[in-house]
Parts: sequence; structure tokens; C-alpha cells
Amino acid sequence: MEAESVVRQKLKVALLMTLFVSLAVALINLELGVLTYPLFLLLAILWLAAELRFDSSGKNIKNAFLIGLALMAFDFLVENIGGFLGYWRTHGSVFPLGFVPLEIMLLCVVGGMSWALYLPRRLSLWYSLIDIVFFSFFGSLGEALLIKNGLLGYMGGWGSVNAFLGYLVTWIMLHVVRYKVLEV
Repeated sequence: MEAESVVRQKLKVALLMTLFVSLAVALINLELGVLTYPLFLLLAILWLAAELRFDSSGKNIKNAFLIGLALMAFDFLVENIGGFLGYWRTHGSVFPLGFVPLEIMLLCVVGGMSWALYLPRRLSLWYSLIDIVFFSFFGSLGEALLIKNGLLGYMGGWGSVNAFLGYLVTWIMLHVVRYKVLEV
């Protein structure tokens, strides 16, 4: 049973990485404008639906939701502080909350839930390291797509390297919350 679980987790990781790389290749050349926000949210919802097929226990969903809320709250704080300090501006939201698009807040909740459900039950430092770098890279790439589509602009010396480092901090924090604070 344990070996089957490890194989299943490795398959999920391989599929997720393949999906993210495929989507990046497909999206990098598209000009979607404001449709980028709903597309990102739709992809997160589809990922959550797939994860719920693997694990639909009430406790795990509740804790995954708490992780999604933690990601949203952290992002809300960081984005508003960075916007206030003049590091970036966002555009095209149906309802911006300060410097944070509502669409990004929803993406944080849904994507954070999906991510929490996708992780293995037990902490693996190697797995966490790969996961942190993977999601930091794709978080930065997501911002590059927002910039390309006119929805985000960097200023005040902020750039892609800063974004990547910020995502590293974010995902390290989420791993601590996931494995040390909550048991999803």
C-alpha cells in the first residue's frame, strides 16, 4: 500500500510538471489581455477538481482551504506593501483591493488548496526543495505572463529575480504551514 502511494505521488508530480511546462509553452506566445486572470483561475479550479478526485476527506479539504486562505492573506499583505512602496502596479482587475486584483486573491485560495492537496502526506526535504523551486519558477513565469498581457508592471528596481526570491520565501513559508502547523 505504501509503495503504491509513493508511485501515485510520483505520477501526480510528473503529470503536474508536464502540465505546467506545456501550459507555459502554449501561453508564452498568446496575447490574452484581461482574459489572463480568468484563465489562470480556471486552470486552478481544474487542478483543484483533479486533486479532489484523489482526496476528498473533509479534514483535508478544510486544512487545504486554510492554506489557501493563508496564501491569500500573505499575498494580499505583500502585494499591497510592494504597491505602496512603488515596486509594482496591477491593471485590468474587475475589482482591485488596494494593489491586489480580486482575481489573484481567488487564485491564491483555489491554487493554494490545490497545492496543499497535491503534496505528499509526510514531509520529504528533497520533495519540498524541488516543489519550492518549481513553484517559485512558475510563479515568476506567471508574473511574466501578466506583464506581457499588460496586467502587471514592475517599477522601482523590482524585477524577475526579486519575484523569484519572493516566491521562494512564500513557498518555504507555505511548506512550514503545511507540515508544521496543519496536517493536510
